[in-house]
Amino acid sequence: MNTLKVVCFVLCFSVMYASAATMKVCIDHYPPLQILTGEPRGESIEVLEVLATLLGHDVEYIPGPNFARCLRMLELGQVDVLAGLVDDPARRTFAHFVPYQEDDSYIFVSRIDTTDIVSFGDLEKHVVGITKHTKYFKEFEFAQDISKVLIKDIATGLKMLLLKRIDVIVTSAPILQSIQNELGNINDKIKVNPYSYNTSRQLCFGFSKKSKLIFTADDIFKIKQAAQQQVFSKAIEQFIIANPELYSNADPLL
Repeated sequence: MNTLKVVCFVLCFSVMYASAATMKVCIDHYPPLQILTGEPRGESIEVLEVLATLLGHDVEYIPGPNFARCLRMLELGQVDVLAGLVDDPARRTFAHFVPYQEDDSYIFVSRIDTTDIVSFGDLEKHVVGITKHTKYFKEFEFAQDISKVLIKDIATGLKMLLLKRIDVIVTSAPILQSIQNELGNINDKIKVNPYSYNTSRQLCFGFSKKSKLIFTADDIFKIKQAAQQQVFSKAIEQFIIANPELYSNADPLL
């Protein structure tokens, strides 16, 4: 009986250890960052794989319906980490942030037959589609004279744009290109406007404060050192080189 107890203890301990060594990550379909058709792949997947190797963890990808749900799972400790987050005081209440990559500039997409948006003030004349919990920039977020409508994701927003339910979508060039490839030939129906906004900020890993994994000061140092050595950026560059079809677009404006 004592031998049986010892065996049970060893087996239970082994299961607990294996579970603790697995880093849970929520990902939603958001090409080219996260692509959920088939095996998960994308820019965020590449940096998460590098992160897992760096910290000595396996990765378990948990599909989420959208970014808002993934962020909520991070807050509740249902997942351990998210990639591609923008640091924000409100988010620091439930996550620790470690930067790893420069963020892209925002572009403003509208129908081809609309007047060009050449300045921030021109947005006041349009209904702008935004995604929930996305951090844009303060001038835009606090602007009272801009009509903003929540959209599920950028692909849905593009469809709403073509149906004239909204006038403008705020996104980045790589994301627009990748989603255009999924939706088919819509280059002759939309345009990227002259006005853009350079965020001048970093994308971060967000580690849940309720995570069962222990992320030490040494782990944080390793991540920061890898970021300084452009390990994460190089992983993204290699993914782009290996998947040109996700970024190719015939539209000369992109």
